[in-house]
Amino acid sequence: MHNLAPAFREQIGPEVLGIFWITRKAISEFPPPFLDVDYLLDGLLTYHLRRTDTKESATQMERHNFFMSHNFGRPFFVAHIHAPEEVLEKDFASLMQLFTQNGGGKKQTKSSTKEKIIILIDKDCPELPAISFLKRSFPDKHFEIIHA
Repeated sequence: MHNLAPAFREQIGPEVLGIFWITRKAISEFPPPFLDVDYLLDGLLTYHLRRTDTKESATQMERHNFFMSHNFGRPFFVAHIHAPEEVLEKDFASLMQLFTQNGGGKKQTKSSTKEKIIILIDKDCPELPAISFLKRSFPDKHFEIIHA
């Protein structure tokens, strides 16, 4: 399994709300950088895969997966999008809505640092037009694109 650590993990600071992780492979195939993302979620990916080892469960988690954790005392999300073809605006919108409904992205207090969301994309994926949708929809957030 490919690993980006420690350079990738150093990018995760208190200003990071979460990660949109876009891969060509399903999460059950351990797409890179699975180990790094699992580390950030305290093993939640591995735990989830072990609990959903039936074919029916694996099929349900093929397109989207949403995980909530805490990072630096704040809600932190990882939204995995399995994108063998194209990622649509609605994919991002529905996952971002889950995050805000679960207490994420609340107004920052006394900080001039813009909240950041990392978009982690397989090196095989082309730049996604849907990313501009995210930037328009959430102008108060900084989006950083990292190719894995």
